[in-house]
Amino acid sequence: MSAILYMVRKDCKNRILALFRHPAKLIMYLFLVALLGFSLINVAFAPTPELGETFADIRILHGAYFGILLFFMGVLVLNALQKGTTFFGMADVNLLFVAPLSPRKILAYGLVKQMGRTLLMVFFFLFYGAMLAQTFGIVWTDTLALVIGSAAALFVVQMLSLLLYNVTNGHPGRIRTAKGILYLYVAAVVGIVALDFTAGGSTLEALLAGVSSPKLEYLPLVGWIKAACFGYIDGDTGKMLLYAALTLLAAILCIVVFVRGKVDYYEDVLQSTEQTQAQKDAIKKQGNAGMVNVPGKNKKLKVTVTGLNRGWGANAFFYRHLCEARRRSRLVFVDSTTALMVAINLGLTFFLGRAWQADGEVLPTGMMLLIVTLFSTYLLFFFNMAGAWSRELLKPYLYLVPESPFAKLIWAAMTTLLKPVVDGAILFTVMCVYLKANPWTALLGFLLYASMGAVYIAGDVLAERVIGKSANRGLIMMLYMLFLILLILPGVVVSIVLLVLFLDVAPAILLVLPAVVWNLIASAGVFYFCRNMLDNSEFINEL
Repeated sequence: MSAILYMVRKDCKNRILALFRHPAKLIMYLFLVALLGFSLINVAFAPTPELGETFADIRILHGAYFGILLFFMGVLVLNALQKGTTFFGMADVNLLFVAPLSPRKILAYGLVKQMGRTLLMVFFFLFYGAMLAQTFGIVWTDTLALVIGSAAALFVVQMLSLLLYNVTNGHPGRIRTAKGILYLYVAAVVGIVALDFTAGGSTLEALLAGVSSPKLEYLPLVGWIKAACFGYIDGDTGKMLLYAALTLLAAILCIVVFVRGKVDYYEDVLQSTEQTQAQKDAIKKQGNAGMVNVPGKNKKLKVTVTGLNRGWGANAFFYRHLCEARRRSRLVFVDSTTALMVAINLGLTFFLGRAWQADGEVLPTGMMLLIVTLFSTYLLFFFNMAGAWSRELLKPYLYLVPESPFAKLIWAAMTTLLKPVVDGAILFTVMCVYLKANPWTALLGFLLYASMGAVYIAGDVLAERVIGKSANRGLIMMLYMLFLILLILPGVVVSIVLLVLFLDVAPAILLVLPAVVWNLIASAGVFYFCRNMLDNSEFINEL
């Protein structure tokens, strides 16, 4: 055990020394810590909600929190079933797997290491503390409980993913069974919400009752963790302890089954670790993680079209991305993300429309499209975190092509920029037809959605340039959100001022255009001023 502790000490020391060798990263880390501390202080010393003070319905927070946990659980489990999962890196394999140490001690080291990573990754949720306190009237300890619950959910689901991978690896039938159970879990969630919604008369009150239904808390892991967190918020200590104990038992059960079922787990873990490392190496050398060949993982590919056939200079990168995209889908920019976005918004508008009708009111189609635009823009934040451009930065060809750095960066990011445009066109066309809305209103929503897609990518470019890829993803998320706020703020302010001053005089498109135009200008400016990353071929070493 002393060898493991020694390695941990040396790893922490090397990470700290690496920060001092990169002053820009150190300053950014200190800035983020100070910003986080300021946010926590504001929440901690916020005045206690007074009796009779009005806040948003806490049931909205119930549904949103459950939905976020369910989303992360689905992504992690599906990823584990398809690609595998591991808590270890190749450095751990080379140093620990060959050492005369107990497998259980190595597993304990991996669990503690993963727990630390998970805590760092969810730290950015603390920035929502002040907003949650002002919106729902909760205190800072309630926000901390939600963050700890998120960390616990990620950790337990990662343990479950590791167990599932080792049980299903090499058995297609087991993989299909595991996926079927996951889909049934999601169907159960939708069914519970739909039943409570219809049983309550399809009103807005019934919708809130459905998303906060106590029946959801009976579902394993996600429901238990959500119940424990809100048991603490509601002051129900018994409920909190019961569901926290169930979650702890589930985590212990996963570990016990994993260890007892196959104590010598090196082979399975090593295979997944090698695959992960091979993907990282492929990205560094070739920029393409999808072309990694791992023993036992090779698949036959049906090649129908070869060659780029088009493109010259900087735009050759764009046509190469199109060629790669055709291997994943015949409709280059249309994929499961597009279908998921449309399905979620159709479900949202259906439930909201039924709820308002049951209350004797009719929600205007313009307002419905506004809700769709805001909600879709928020979802795009998670769907559009990275694209082909980020892998292209790690290829030597991007630096060697004798073209303008600005042109190369734009063309390398072009497919990622066009994806929200295509998704938005499909989404708002479907929603316009479904809601029988004014096409001009749908056009405004599409323009705002597409421009926010460009801002998200520009913010990611800026975050990559300032802090790099090697940093903790949770801290990058904080920095990313901060950059996004600064980028969109001027356009939002101008649009709000015009909305207040000329709402009854000017057409709606003139009120939205300032935000759209500013988003495009700000995005182009970020790309232009960050083009120097392509002037330095050694930028890859900073990532």
